[in-house]
This record gives sequence, C-alpha cells and structure tokens, in this order.
Amino acid sequence: MPDNRDDVYRIITRLIEEFMDDGGLPRGSRFRGYAIITGPGGIPAMIRIHAGEHRDIIPEVIEGEGEVWVSAALPPVSVTIPSVAFQPLLVEISLGTETVAVNLPCRIDPGDCSWQVRNGVLDISCRKA
Repeated sequence: MPDNRDDVYRIITRLIEEFMDDGGLPRGSRFRGYAIITGPGGIPAMIRIHAGEHRDIIPEVIEGEGEVWVSAALPPVSVTIPSVAFQPLLVEISLGTETVAVNLPCRIDPGDCSWQVRNGVLDISCRKA
C-alpha cells in the first residue's frame, strides 16, 4: 500500500473520473461492469468488463495477497444460472453445455470460496491455501 493515504485517494479519484468519462454503453450490451481492487503493491487498478455479442465465457484472473478473484461476463443471451466447482488449482465454470476450466496462479482452499452473479457478471472469490 502506498505510504500516503492521499496517494490512494488520488488514484481512486482518477479511476472514477476515467469511469465517468468512458462514455455510453456499447451497442447491444446489457451492462458495463467495473471493479476497483488493489493488486500487487496495494495500488488500486480498474478492470473493465464489456458485454458485447460474444457467446463464450472468457474469465479474467487476478491474484491478490490472500485471495484470487475470477470474473467473467456471462453471454447476454444466457438465462441459465452458472455452476461453479472448486479444486486446489482450478475453478470450473459451467453454463448450460459449456464448461470452462480456469487454471489458477496458486493453490486455493476449495472450502473457502464464494461466487455471485450480478448484472450479468460472474464474480468468484477464493481464499489462498
């Protein structure tokens, strides 16, 4: 974490301004998602998740100090609730007949993981083992 709290607030303010200046929704999308998290070194970073016409689940993995996060925009036409299974080095996301295996950068505790779907985005949180 930066030594000065003002630096963190300045970074967050810049990220919010960037978010606000980013414009409208892309044609055909049903949401625009943003997450602000702290990455290595405690520096906040913004992840944009844009929904478009894709039909595949394309996960993004972020490793923090004590957790690993996986986020994926669900296909816009999906009305099925996903299923998520956890293994020490792998997360499996199933949606209908499609299953995506996500290799993790480190070992996790499969019993200390959670997931939720909000606004068409699947967010998974896994505690490191």
